[in-house]
Amino acid sequence: MRALAKRLLACCLLIACAGATPTTLPTGPAGPTGSVDAADWALLHRQGRRALSEGDYTAAAATLQKAMDAAENFPDTDRRKVAVAINLALSYKKLHRFDDAARYYQRGLDLSRKDPGASPLNLAIILDNFGNLYDEQKKFALAEPYHRQALAQFEKALPPDDLDVIKCRANLAQAVEFTGKIDEAEALYRQCIAALAKKGGDAQADLAIALDNYAGLLLRAKKLGEALTQRQRALELFQKTLGPDHPEVGICLENLGQTYLALNKPDAAEPLLRRALQIGTSTFGEESPALVTTLDALATTLEKLGKEEESTEVAARAMKIRNQADVKKPATTRP
Repeated sequence: MRALAKRLLACCLLIACAGATPTTLPTGPAGPTGSVDAADWALLHRQGRRALSEGDYTAAAATLQKAMDAAENFPDTDRRKVAVAINLALSYKKLHRFDDAARYYQRGLDLSRKDPGASPLNLAIILDNFGNLYDEQKKFALAEPYHRQALAQFEKALPPDDLDVIKCRANLAQAVEFTGKIDEAEALYRQCIAALAKKGGDAQADLAIALDNYAGLLLRAKKLGEALTQRQRALELFQKTLGPDHPEVGICLENLGQTYLALNKPDAAEPLLRRALQIGTSTFGEESPALVTTLDALATTLEKLGKEEESTEVAARAMKIRNQADVKKPATTRP
């Protein structure tokens, strides 16, 4: 079957600039220079992070870019510059603007490596997010060393049951799965799922991601019934923790629809894929490359249901977007 949409456990989804929590980059000793007002910068950064957490990635990128432009007036030793660079990179990654994301991840990594006071935790956060960027582009051989380096840094700074350590293991699981290390990947997924289930509370969305990604491994191993159970559990958790219209819910809906397709149940797949397309269109726009896999899956579903005319229209929409954005169609094998 066609490769399923994936999303990643981004350690430090909201890298902040104040405080000392495990997912926070502390403010450096140097303050802003020139005409930049520190309060204005802080407001921009806070607004951008809020938009990012709410799934409004376009607003997040626009606001955080303004914060980044303002931060260029800060000295390189000011760690606020690193924080906004990483959050901006994550926003661009969510919008599939991968070159922009890579530029700002590299910027943050370079600044951190030049900082003699940078902690292993801060470096781990950046390395893991950089690895996530390559995961998103299916460049797993490039992603794997970033995740391994990140895990080593996390383990220096945090206890083994810390949430960020667990998240990093889950990211490594995804990378090694697609570089052919299936046994290692399955062991890591199971370890992470068990640990996240014990956490409860704020870890439920992370548990949903781990379940959804583990289901992908099960699907490729032809363990279809178990994959379906894990995806259903993941969708329930996503909707409970993030709300019915969050972009992560849309991704899980598509994946669950793909699972029903693999089980030759297109009637069950159709409403899931239609809803996934609705959420994706609302999030990314009518002609975003992020919609291509959903459109392809819906076209296949409609064809199986005998809705030939609509299937042709949906497939044509996917092809138009693909041609405009040069998105390659993934190889498909049918059972």
